[in-house]
Amino acid sequence: QPWRSLIRCPVPTQVGRSGGPVDSPQSIDDGGRGMTTADGRKAGSGAAANWSVRRINKLARGLDATRYIEIGVSSGGTFHAVEISQRTAVDPKFAFDPADFKNENTKFAEVSSDKYLQLLASDRTYDIYFIDGLHTFEQTLRYFNNSVVHSHLRTVWLIDDTHPVDVYSALTDPK
Repeated sequence: QPWRSLIRCPVPTQVGRSGGPVDSPQSIDDGGRGMTTADGRKAGSGAAANWSVRRINKLARGLDATRYIEIGVSSGGTFHAVEISQRTAVDPKFAFDPADFKNENTKFAEVSSDKYLQLLASDRTYDIYFIDGLHTFEQTLRYFNNSVVHSHLRTVWLIDDTHPVDVYSALTDPK
């Protein structure tokens, strides 16, 4: 099964502050190196972005993916470091200036994913979806359901952080 080698990424184990093992990629210290774009600009930092980027880029190479969409971009740590030729970022409020990164193959939509996918031409599809928006079951399911219209038989979805880290993250209305 060729897919197995594409998705198997071992999680390093480190000792956490409490002395116990830490098995989540978000908890692994990358030494503050961060990620950079192809032209050397800072694209984000932290092991969580690094972990996602490695996985997405490995999948992209294995699938010969050329069209990528990320729902829930925030500061762009993952998005800017993804090495796929056509990239689309969707977020209601970016934590960076999209004009600094926009080009003919990199698009930014500062709207809800519902609105973006609704207005998108029905023949527009993506090879890889990275869903990293609101981390509730209901909203994640909604992102997925809305994206199916813009998929093809080989589209792959990666869904990040579906298990809330605390009670506040689990709230359906974050206000």
